[in-house]
Amino acid sequence: MMLLHIISPFLFLYLFFASSLLPHASSSLCSFPSLLDCEFVPGTYSYAGDVNIFGTVTLTTNGTLDLRVSGTLKIHASGSIDVTGMGYQYEDESSPGPGFRDDFGQGTGGGHGGTGGINTMHEVPYPGQPYGQPFSPTTPGSPGGSGFYNENFEPKVAPGGHGGGVVLITARQVILDGTILANGASPFDGSCSNAGTGAGGSVSIVTGMFGGSGAGLISANGGSCTESEGAGGSGGRIYIHYNQTSFSQRQILASANAYGGRSNFFKPLLTPSAPDDSTMPHIPSAADGAAGTVVFASPNTPPLLVVRRYARVNDEDKGIRRLDEIEPTFGFSGAGVTVFTNSDITQPFKLFAGAHSDVMFQGGSRYTLLGLYKLDAMVLKTSAVHVRPSQVIDIKACVSMRLEISIVMYTGSRVITPRTLTLEASSLLLGHNVTVDNLHAVRLGGNSILALSSTAYTRSFQNTFTPGTFSVFSMALADFSRIDQFDAIAFDDDTIPHVTLDVADEFIMTGHATVTATSLNLLAKSVVLSELSAVSADGRGFTTSFGLDSVQGRGPGAGVLKALDEQIHGTSAGYGGQSAFCTLFFLYQCRPQYPVGGVPYGSTAFLGNEVGSSGAYVSHGGSRPGAGGGRVSILAREYVMIAGTISARGEASTGPSGAGSGGAVTINAPQIAGQGKIDVSGGFAV
Repeated sequence: MMLLHIISPFLFLYLFFASSLLPHASSSLCSFPSLLDCEFVPGTYSYAGDVNIFGTVTLTTNGTLDLRVSGTLKIHASGSIDVTGMGYQYEDESSPGPGFRDDFGQGTGGGHGGTGGINTMHEVPYPGQPYGQPFSPTTPGSPGGSGFYNENFEPKVAPGGHGGGVVLITARQVILDGTILANGASPFDGSCSNAGTGAGGSVSIVTGMFGGSGAGLISANGGSCTESEGAGGSGGRIYIHYNQTSFSQRQILASANAYGGRSNFFKPLLTPSAPDDSTMPHIPSAADGAAGTVVFASPNTPPLLVVRRYARVNDEDKGIRRLDEIEPTFGFSGAGVTVFTNSDITQPFKLFAGAHSDVMFQGGSRYTLLGLYKLDAMVLKTSAVHVRPSQVIDIKACVSMRLEISIVMYTGSRVITPRTLTLEASSLLLGHNVTVDNLHAVRLGGNSILALSSTAYTRSFQNTFTPGTFSVFSMALADFSRIDQFDAIAFDDDTIPHVTLDVADEFIMTGHATVTATSLNLLAKSVVLSELSAVSADGRGFTTSFGLDSVQGRGPGAGVLKALDEQIHGTSAGYGGQSAFCTLFFLYQCRPQYPVGGVPYGSTAFLGNEVGSSGAYVSHGGSRPGAGGGRVSILAREYVMIAGTISARGEASTGPSGAGSGGAVTINAPQIAGQGKIDVSGGFAV
């Protein structure tokens, strides 16, 4: 047996017998085949035979450790390969994803497998950007941005943490009982002093057999901060290719982590779900780095893509993110996005995601997912796949699918779903001009969200397209699920955005299920609203912009500005009737003065085509005008059963501004029954 050692980039070549020592190693010499605590010069090392690692193996300086073993490489329980902080160093100008420092002296996290964290409420440079290949990664992690701290009342610069190094392993067999670490570094032993931490590096293993006791671990985590306000670096990239494994799928998924680095700074990423959230060890935050990528590949199974942002389940099971916080900004200025950057995912794959993980595919036009799974059975389903413009995500592999990971669709994207799609505490967010294909039946489980726009559409089971139409055979909403139309009437355009739910069979709402819309057309064979359920267009009609100047309301019956007693007052809006013009009298009671408020409009012969108008705005006294109610139209071929509420109420106003008028609700069916409530009241002028 002999050893071949190539030191990059000078390509010096050394030949030794198996018992020889490595040249150019540190004072802690490395000797094959049994390695104790020792340091390698970065480079490539080939060995014909078996290699055992009993101690800690590291590098003399930052770079790559490439081990090529013809036999078995065994990392014993006491053994470790550790290249933490051995990637791109702070202020290395060649780093592709460094963090930055803002004008307030706070550093963002380094990027690699995803974006770094952002640790400030102020305008801030981009966090470290994602780069590198999820399949066969070879790139080091990038450093965090620097920060300022005070020492004896003197400002000092805290350098950002270094990125993680690179470990490449090729062997006939790899037995992992110890650890392989390519983590990003944390400045000042984790206290950070407002500096950002480094991103995780890369680990690539190609082997015929991958096994071990199940206690071993591979990590390329971002660095974390325990004090001050430094932002976390992103996780790195891990790739493991094997022909066979002794591990179960559960052990495989637990064998490698590329967590995002944590920050001590709290920038909200979620809406707390319980009053005792203050007792949490850690609240997920945008200051934390994104997860990196972990890929398990085998010729016999589809690749497993794993994204897990946080380590501990009890930290993750604490909140539900708001709809407006789940969508990052393109260009990756938003923190917390894990990015699969290459387009060589040509075969179907499975995606496993942990809580609060956001996944994006960049570079390819079409991806086929055989499954979307959450990693932890105990956590809330708060991860999301983001479908970029013009991308296609195919998830139709299962005839019926329980969606536990949210899907966020951007302009012009397309998702091909199973015929039956069940959302389980997850979201399907349909942006503008997006397509949902193949969908036949939708079931919204508790805490699920279906968000629609007036330009999104489904290819219906009748194989037709209509913009703004979500066409399925049947639809059911469970307790606390909801459907939201997220586009409203624009301030500079009076066009009303319509959304149509075209359901061939039954539309059923149970428990506290809700539908909110600006303008909703609901078509179905039958419609059932159980007690506590609600369809609402409250305050979704015309709105009045308010700022420095007083302005009239908007819409055909808009409130107007009137002068009385040398003061400007705003009238409320009209619709089905004319609104009153009131002033404050004695103990803030409203006294009618003149019938010159917003005028009536619409037609009793053809009801329901208009939305409510908004009140006028008066720019003093903490005043706020009320918006008009929206529009709800229900057409059923057989019957409508209403035990809940259908409403399109106008919004109340404050101060001297005017309130909004009620909107419109129309119901057309052979049979209408139930003891529910229909409400199109105008808003109160408070």
